[in-house]
Amino acid sequence: MNRMVMHWFSAPVTVALAGMLIGCSIGGSASPEPRATACAGREAGAGQVFVFRDGAALASRVERTSNADGSEILRGETTLADAHGSNAVRILEHVEIGPKGRLVYADVSTIENGRQARRVLLDAARGAIFVHDASGAAWRKVPTDAPWMYAGVSTNGGSFTLPPTVIAAWTVARAASGAESVRMIDASARASELASRDQLVASEADGERDVVLGDAVATADAAFITSIERSPAPRAVASIERPSNRKVARR
Repeated sequence: MNRMVMHWFSAPVTVALAGMLIGCSIGGSASPEPRATACAGREAGAGQVFVFRDGAALASRVERTSNADGSEILRGETTLADAHGSNAVRILEHVEIGPKGRLVYADVSTIENGRQARRVLLDAARGAIFVHDASGAAWRKVPTDAPWMYAGVSTNGGSFTLPPTVIAAWTVARAASGAESVRMIDASARASELASRDQLVASEADGERDVVLGDAVATADAAFITSIERSPAPRAVASIERPSNRKVARR
């Protein structure tokens, strides 16, 4: 299971963002807005940087490197807080997606009160996950019968609820575009279940899709996530493996 874990933002992407990130960078103040919309810039051969901000409740920065074969690498840092900007939780993500849109590898950490509360490694090539939190640390086998997505990352999140981050949304959008169902891997429960893609992604006009992520809804087009908005009522995803227990998504 040896694998080199990349450092966050160890190789900053050289992107011409001058003027584009004014008013939407993670640092500094910004007026609360109902939706956090991407500010993005790009430079050939260097990848892309996306910055999202929704007042004091959500701030996210994503570095994305896309390859000609359709594979990509995403690194991001997302800060989530309540309406007053307090109780902030940081989620750090490093995700690798294969040419067919399936998650290949992910390293996700949750930082609470300045300390790492949970770290999750997902190695789809080996069909195994690693979770380290207050309940212990161990590897566990997971079926690879469907594309993977991760849930239960934050310690205060509900079971099988997806984290409201840009990278999580894009991972779901890509996985659902080529499969009827996806496998939810819940770090908190150390378990996985199949879910129908119809619960996670809804098609809209002009090629845009809505992706449901716990207490947030993200909008995606063919290129990437275009906006993300948090809502007061979290939404859990129902399993299609245990229909007698959970038949429909619930709020």
